[in-house]
Amino acid sequence: MKKIIAIGIKDLRLIFQDRAALLLMLLAPYLITLGMGFVSGAFEDDSGSSGIADIPVMIINQDGGDLGGNLVELFESDDLAQLLEPVEATTLEAGKALVDEDELAALVIIPADFSATMIPDQQTGLTAEGEALEIYRSPGRPISASVIETIVNQFISQVDAGTTLVTVSLMTLSESGETDPAVFEAAATELLVAQGNSDPLITIDARSGSVGGDEVEFNLLSILAPGMALFFLMYTVTLGGRSILQERIDGTLARMQATATGGGQILSGKVLGIFLTGVAQVGILVIGSSLMYGIEWGDWIGVIALIISAALAATGWGLVVAGAARTTEQIAGIGTALMLMFGAISGTFTQIENRWVNALGAITPNQWALQGFNKLGLGQTLADVLPNIGALWLMAAILFAIAVVLFRRQEG
Repeated sequence: MKKIIAIGIKDLRLIFQDRAALLLMLLAPYLITLGMGFVSGAFEDDSGSSGIADIPVMIINQDGGDLGGNLVELFESDDLAQLLEPVEATTLEAGKALVDEDELAALVIIPADFSATMIPDQQTGLTAEGEALEIYRSPGRPISASVIETIVNQFISQVDAGTTLVTVSLMTLSESGETDPAVFEAAATELLVAQGNSDPLITIDARSGSVGGDEVEFNLLSILAPGMALFFLMYTVTLGGRSILQERIDGTLARMQATATGGGQILSGKVLGIFLTGVAQVGILVIGSSLMYGIEWGDWIGVIALIISAALAATGWGLVVAGAARTTEQIAGIGTALMLMFGAISGTFTQIENRWVNALGAITPNQWALQGFNKLGLGQTLADVLPNIGALWLMAAILFAIAVVLFRRQEG
């Protein structure tokens, strides 16, 4: 047993002496998480929240009609109070300056003829062309600006639906002579305003998890950071599998077997080295992310158990790749393909809506571990992630059995 541990620790030291490997194992996940955090708006405030809350926005309403007022009321409504933080309107130039200085996520400019262009003409049933509603966006807050744009687009879509209703209903009455033009225009305006004042387009149901009775604030980085750590874990285990094959090609394993150390001990030590490297990599990323980004990982007993389980399952995949390949180049190619494919189908980069892709993602350690980390981050405990841990250990057992068969075939 001492020899197995000694070989494992020796391989762990060799990996951490390789600067190129360290760049991809540790630095790359940190930098990508940092970049994605900026792009997603996770660093937009100092509260540790995801940035998708209290979005600063200014609305300049130049419209003399009712629809412009309806849009302003929507932005100031209680239903969007947790999502938006409307800023008192000033001048157009001052509003754009605030956006340029990244003080505002966006400036919404409602043109003077906004309501007028929404009311269909009594003769043609068509709406008049007018000045477009403008959204002046901050490039530094792409997600927040997109939220504001979505709210505006949904408001306009709802009004457009009302326009169609007005056109069909009131034009029919007008053609039959039952409504004069004045009544038509008044009724059209009333219907469109009612359409704009209908049920809220967007409502927010904010819920918080709890740990020991304390509320846990959602942090978007708590999804990005473990996702990147697990994504690059596949690179690490592939690198370890490649070292096994390289030593076999170079004859190092044969020379070691000529000593008092048996082949089983050598291979076990190499596998232990891959596993320890994976645990160290994810562990360092978890601790570093907690210190650098302020991520609350939750129950640390559950976190440690998930790290160990994820590293074990990933090691199984690394051994299967090493057992199936004949050259180190094949391992590099297969390992890279697996790393990218696992990242895509496990929900590492984006939420997967397709149930078939979600089902396929169950073959990846990424999906099970990421779901477990998300549970812990939202305040759940070790008991809640036991199904995820069990799935990872089952995956590891199956993959280790497959790897044993593949390695025996190589020896034969």
